[in-house]
Amino acid sequence: MSSDNTLLKNIIKKYVISIFSGLAFFLLGVAITAIILFYTSTDSRLIFYIPYIFIAIGGLISSKFLYKNSSNRGFEAGIKAGVLYSLLLFLISYLFCFNVSAFSLLMGLVAVLSCVVGGVLAANSRK
Repeated sequence: MSSDNTLLKNIIKKYVISIFSGLAFFLLGVAITAIILFYTSTDSRLIFYIPYIFIAIGGLISSKFLYKNSSNRGFEAGIKAGVLYSLLLFLISYLFCFNVSAFSLLMGLVAVLSCVVGGVLAANSRK
């Protein structure tokens, strides 16, 4: 019974660490972008696409950590990380009262695709 509990804690720990590492990078990048936008007079049309870049990089980080901490294939780790990462991003956007639109669906698609690419890259890179 104790070994089942420890196994469950280890599984939850590796998923939480991997997903929140990518999410931390995303939130830090968005915060830096918001500060830059607040203190400068940059064109907001260019700034609009920068969060998607941070979503993609956060997805790459998330799936790489999940692959390194698990024995899955890169594609499987990427899909698992992508689904969890995009669900967490949707939850955060829902908490901040964003509406569901084409851009929020694009956010989920970018998150899943970047996680799959990150998982495959992590599997093909040298450890």
